[in-house]
This record gives sequence, structure tokens and C-alpha cells, in this order.
Amino acid sequence: MIVISLFVVIYVTSLPALENFLGNAVYTTQKEAKVVQEDLVIEEVAVNAASGSVQIWVANVGLVPVTITEVYVNGQGTPLNVNVGLSATVMISVSVKSPTPPYYVVVITSDGYSTSVTWS
Repeated sequence: MIVISLFVVIYVTSLPALENFLGNAVYTTQKEAKVVQEDLVIEEVAVNAASGSVQIWVANVGLVPVTITEVYVNGQGTPLNVNVGLSATVMISVSVKSPTPPYYVVVITSDGYSTSVTWS
């Protein structure tokens, strides 16, 4: 009887902590599952050094449509809102001050997925 009473007390006091742990685990798993489905490829980068414009071709090779929210070229960020459908390729044009090779390009989605490439 003492063992059963002790078990009930321990179970009841630890139940909120267990629910909190399991709830966070499910949230993390769902968010990670979506990010795993996102997959972008930077296919091409073209730079016009005279005008400071950079064209970036990005292909969605993942399982879900994505929204590109930021592009960085050599550390210079540009906020965007570009939707990329399934199996689609988009061309993004950004302005960069004094672009010099090599060009380090980073593309970030609304869910935090990022892909990068160094282009010479």
C-alpha cells in the first residue's frame, strides 16, 4: 500500500513536467519535419559589377512551396518576399555595393532554412 501511495504521489507531481517535455518534442519534430521538406538550390549567379546588380537563380527541389525572405551577397542583406512553387525556379535581382569576387550568396526562407554558395 505504501508503494502504491508513493507511486501516485510521484506520478501526480511529475505529470506537468512530462506533458511539457512531450509537447515541446512534438512541436520541435513538426517544425523540423517542415524544414527537412524544404530544399533550395542556387543554380546560377550573374553579377554586373558596374551597376552593382546581382541576379540569382534559385530552384525549389524540395517537397513544399517556400517563401524566400532574405538574400545575402558578401554579407549585405536584402529583405524579400518571393514565393517559389514546387519544382519552380525564380530569378532574384538584388543591388549590392561594390561587389567583388568571390561572391558568397546565402538564401533564407521564412521557416529559417538556408542554402549558400560561393561563386567566382
